[in-house]
Amino acid sequence: MISTQKQYVRPAVAGTPDDQRKFDQVNSELAYNLELGEGAVAPMINHFTTVIPSRCREASERWARHRFSPAVPQLISLLRDDSIGNKDRTGCHDELVDVAEVVFSEDVEWRTERGD
Repeated sequence: MISTQKQYVRPAVAGTPDDQRKFDQVNSELAYNLELGEGAVAPMINHFTTVIPSRCREASERWARHRFSPAVPQLISLLRDDSIGNKDRTGCHDELVDVAEVVFSEDVEWRTERGD
């Protein structure tokens, strides 16, 4: 995740007065913290030039351990299948989380939150 505190949107989405009004309404009503802009975003530049390169080796080593689990290839194939629905896709994702938790002996932060 890249923390920018804002959601950046190309100015073209608010190109007319009516579009600007709708943009402003969505932004204020839903509190998305949207900002129109096409320029560079310093936190994103930092993430792609500093954070990601500094974590590549660790991420590669972790993935190498995870991918050798017997269930992973089939689960990845299912996730790439456009014919499965969201419920099945969420189930595959959660199974991948289960495998990762076993492989890494730690809680995985990307588990699907359930409302039950």
